[in-house]
Amino acid sequence: MAVLRAGALGYVRKDAEPEVLLAAVRRVAGGKPYIDPGITTQLVHAAASDELTAREVGVLRQLALGRSNKEIAASLAISDETVKTHVGHVLGKLQADNRTQAIVQALKRGLIGLEELE
Repeated sequence: MAVLRAGALGYVRKDAEPEVLLAAVRRVAGGKPYIDPGITTQLVHAAASDELTAREVGVLRQLALGRSNKEIAASLAISDETVKTHVGHVLGKLQADNRTQAIVQALKRGLIGLEELE
């Protein structure tokens, strides 16, 4: 998924037959996408697991407001440990190393808007 998000037009498994590789190269060279049919199910599952849950979006909004885990926990009526778990999921799903990167990714992807931060 990360490769496709980064702009790749095609994906072929490393054990693909030479004919499949050649067809993929021709298709992508023609400006059309090519995804190896053998991985479509995996891509669907990966895409679904990359989506943030409603609770994770709520935690992300609180992060964007600069709130601490303790403040988020109190605001959402959940434990500090649950907040830590949600923050970890958010960081992983947004492929962010820290809270700031997660907020930037959320803004880029339209998960949160600047108007929510006022």
